Amino acid sequence: MDFEKYLILVKGKDKTKKIKSFNRRGNSVDITYSSNGKTYHFAQKNAEIYKDPLVIRAGQSIVLVNGKQKHGMQYAQFFERHVRIVFSSSESAVFNRKNVQIVESGLGDKQSND
Repeated sequence: MDFEKYLILVKGKDKTKKIKSFNRRGNSVDITYSSNGKTYHFAQKNAEIYKDPLVIRAGQSIVLVNGKQKHGMQYAQFFERHVRIVFSSSESAVFNRKNVQIVESGLGDKQSND
């Protein structure tokens, strides 16, 4: 699945990179995995699918999780209920959106207040 466009949580864990495709069917979702091509059937509550995030790149703003800055952030993807932070190491972590804040960094300011 397109990691830049989607966040797919299966039983609360980010499985986006491992998923080839999905098909919503009423109150359930069929998910096909890339590794083995097998399709699994999940209740909708166990397969959350989000798309088209707002993207905040490092340097644009500071992203805080539970009041603490996440260092090494390359960018953050803000989905409806979750935020995925992608680090310079290419690792990522998903957080509940309620626990995440955006603070203007001021790095783009051209004027100095000296």
